Amino acid sequence: MISIVIFGGTGDLARKKLFKSLYSLYSKNLIPKNTKIIGFARKDLNTDSYRQFVSDELPDNLELKSEFLECFYYFQGDLYNEASYHDLRTFLVEMDASYSICAFKLFYLSVRPELYSDVFTFLKKTDILNTCSNDTSKPWSRILIEKPFGNNFEHARELDSQLSTVIAEEQIFRIDHYLAKEALENILIFRFKNSMFNAAWNKEFISKITIKLFEQRSVEGRAEFYDQAGALRDVGQNHALQMLAMVLMDQPEELVGAQIRQKREDILRTFKPLAYTDEYFDRGQYFDYLNHIGKEYSETETYFRIGLESSAPQWSGVLCVIESGKSMPMNETSIQIDFKDGNVIYFELGSTPRITLSFQVKDSGYDFKTSIKEFEFRDTAQSIFVLDAYEKILYQAIVGDVTSFVSTCEVLEQWKIIDDILRNWTHIPLRKY
Repeated sequence: MISIVIFGGTGDLARKKLFKSLYSLYSKNLIPKNTKIIGFARKDLNTDSYRQFVSDELPDNLELKSEFLECFYYFQGDLYNEASYHDLRTFLVEMDASYSICAFKLFYLSVRPELYSDVFTFLKKTDILNTCSNDTSKPWSRILIEKPFGNNFEHARELDSQLSTVIAEEQIFRIDHYLAKEALENILIFRFKNSMFNAAWNKEFISKITIKLFEQRSVEGRAEFYDQAGALRDVGQNHALQMLAMVLMDQPEELVGAQIRQKREDILRTFKPLAYTDEYFDRGQYFDYLNHIGKEYSETETYFRIGLESSAPQWSGVLCVIESGKSMPMNETSIQIDFKDGNVIYFELGSTPRITLSFQVKDSGYDFKTSIKEFEFRDTAQSIFVLDAYEKILYQAIVGDVTSFVSTCEVLEQWKIIDDILRNWTHIPLRKY
């Protein structure tokens, strides 16, 4: 039996992502039918009203909806109150006893990042992660943690030091949901399983790599958090650098989680910013931003462009550009590989994933004039076993696959890069767009 405890069980993430993803796993028999899902929150609910709360967030026509809702339980508690954690521990122990089993336990921290330190403190004081310590079968306990983990290198290191006293590294699953995107994982297959691309995947053939994460939506709904973080911390430190690491990492002996993570970490250690000039760095703020956050002044960037390079011998001299922004003219999540001969490989990772290859062909006529043509691949197959990002995150955490999760060392290396940029780019004007 698996017990999944959602801290913040009535929050936006639970409502918009987790309930639907858990139903999908349940309906595909990817989690046990006797799974227990416990929502932990302050709202004045009980198990019956919580099941109705979950039901309201799910479509009406789901075949197994009623059966699935029976998996849910509610525990009313306060994240700031140590007594609530003691009571939750008792609740979990009693639930296990009622089924004569000590369940595997997954604790999902769907809470604001600034609460992590308090939550870690109370988890340690109450020893809630070790309710099965006397069980000889040693069922696991694991923690799922959303990004951002810390707001700079020192803060991330402090949080990690605190968390390491609560639970072992192999039991920590730090989420970067971009790593669970099928289209991003497919880049590894595209590279390593096709020798004609893998042989050319280096500085001898590639001149530039561009990563874009553009959103049409503004910061409304996240204004308080966003004005403290800014675009570079919000997506640059995590999604964008992880995407770049996936493109440049060396080939592991096997495409398995631990080896993939190690190769990502190895290449992250080699990244450094280019010269802090307008050629490589830009930061902006969209026109309505101050109205959206209710302030008269803010230096927070909602757009950035940064230039990086790798000191790895096979990538020396290749320009790496990362761009991200809110309130952009279009949505785009993409990776573009520019080759020195003018050819381009473009990976669209958004709602309609595709791979586009451009190549030169001869035009009709008496001479050897050429033009650029494109070949495009889209996976139009619809399979019930194609998981969305949060389905995959939950499933991999349950089976212990770390592929889509970020290690402590990766987090710290990413913060080193971002901290360096934040210290040095304030002289670049914050332009309006």
